[in-house]
Amino acid sequence: MLAHILVSHYGLPVELDFHTFFAVIPNDEGHPEKGWPAYRFGNEIPCVAASHQAYDKEIHDGHLVVFLLRDPRDVLVSFWLHQSRQFSRYTGDLSSFIRHEKYGIKFLVNYMESWVDATLTKRTLVTTYEDMHADVPAALRAVCVFLGIPASEEEIFAAASNGSFQRMQALELRGGIAGHRYDRSDKSALRVRRGLVRGYSEHLRAADEKYIGSVIASATAGVQAMLGRTGYQAR
Repeated sequence: MLAHILVSHYGLPVELDFHTFFAVIPNDEGHPEKGWPAYRFGNEIPCVAASHQAYDKEIHDGHLVVFLLRDPRDVLVSFWLHQSRQFSRYTGDLSSFIRHEKYGIKFLVNYMESWVDATLTKRTLVTTYEDMHADVPAALRAVCVFLGIPASEEEIFAAASNGSFQRMQALELRGGIAGHRYDRSDKSALRVRRGLVRGYSEHLRAADEKYIGSVIASATAGVQAMLGRTGYQAR
């Protein structure tokens, strides 16, 4: 949605899909199709990049950061499907995935821990998937104000419409995602899969939720406060 605003507000000559998107907002990496080599408009728009990296002072310090949180149970289900169905990197079930040192809840907690201090500064805006789901224009407006992008209300509402789940899924089904080779006929392999809040309930067993809760309950107060913003409560 932010890419739509940048294209509209600055009049960029590009029709957005999951390939051209990275010409407007690249991933913070060197991938030729998704990273900095794909970036086309550096002299025409504010530079905005997407990143999944743990906090690194040399990389992130001094930059404005929009930090997106989501209920960890939904994150783990999505990440499991991403690694097992889209990338085919993981062959185990969800229960083993959430206990995996490289992919599971301990990895996620450590990632969030790396960002705790940075999220307490004025240079970081913390928002949540749940907030965006509840009121897309309000969440998008807050991001634009924070980043200093003077988007109009018309541009914000148009971006919210263009970034709807149904439209994004249709774009993925039609053309896939840059740098990814996967079976788009497999709905579980899609990046734009279901877009639900608390969809994890259809996948996680009670024992899995209990394990996730136990790991989070032993995390720092900073991590627990971050997750509380998503509506998550450790049990």
